[in-house]
Amino acid sequence: MAEWKEELLNNTPPITTFPVKMDQVNESILIYEGKFELKLGSKVIAITGKLHFEWFPTLGSKFSGTAVNVSFFNVMPFFNEPDKVDLLIDGVTFGNAKLTEVADFPTGANMEGTVSYGVRGDKSIPVKKVKFAIPNLRSFFGNVTKEGIEFGERVSRTRITFENEDYLIVIDKRHKYEDFRKELKNKGGYLLLYSGELTKKKNNIRLEELNNLFRCFSNFLWFLNGRRCSPLFVQGIYEDEVIWTEYSRTLVDQFKNVSSWPQKHDINGLNELWQNFYLIWENDNDKDFLISAIHWYIEANAISGYVEGAIIMSQTALELIYNWLLIEKKKINQW
Repeated sequence: MAEWKEELLNNTPPITTFPVKMDQVNESILIYEGKFELKLGSKVIAITGKLHFEWFPTLGSKFSGTAVNVSFFNVMPFFNEPDKVDLLIDGVTFGNAKLTEVADFPTGANMEGTVSYGVRGDKSIPVKKVKFAIPNLRSFFGNVTKEGIEFGERVSRTRITFENEDYLIVIDKRHKYEDFRKELKNKGGYLLLYSGELTKKKNNIRLEELNNLFRCFSNFLWFLNGRRCSPLFVQGIYEDEVIWTEYSRTLVDQFKNVSSWPQKHDINGLNELWQNFYLIWENDNDKDFLISAIHWYIEANAISGYVEGAIIMSQTALELIYNWLLIEKKKINQW
């Protein structure tokens, strides 16, 4: 290998990898297959089946399987108190479960249901690094990364870096992005288009800490994308081992080709924008302003209320920004 090529590869960071595999639009993602339990107080139903993440009719974790020697009398309490039913894998709570379908009594039952919030692993353990995936995010011509392939290595411009005093976040556009996006455009729905990693500069990261941070980062991505897209399949990594994986629902819009303000081929200024966005978010009142302004922007951009409705939504957002910036922040009186 020529010296300049070797030097280029040595100085190029590797591309991030996806926490889960998804190569087809709207592809179901397997979470677990085997034995698990539904638990309501002292009552337990053992099920053999699967947990999977589905995109339709709503995003979220779902389970299906068969329970033997279960009667209608045994199952009814689980229907009547869904908020108190837990789904356990290997004796560890995965999340709150809700039964939606039960059939084939009396010798046993085929069961289906949903899980409102699911975490596989011990979510109390702090980790060094967090991996995640982002569906339906628009294309950016980022910085160079390298990716190992069968007969060598490939470099491509995939990366955007978001860094402040507390955190380092990098996201990478997947290989053959345009081919995947074309398929997504033709079929509609969802597809993981970016992988990402987050590290905290001081101390380890706890799952609870990520809730506010990823809510902030999600709103920032919506602002860039013009549609809602959020981190999914968040994995806590410690010493290259996956400690926990979160399969929670989050706000992601089905794919729709919309316009947005950032340039496709220039990422200059995006990191500075993120730093300022994060600082504003830390104030509760300002956080509410950002959430509302971006909401009206997203809805107007989607033409949710047709053209007339979009104009009204845009005007609402502009008036909100005016009031926040000039009246609240700069204390400029209207009279």
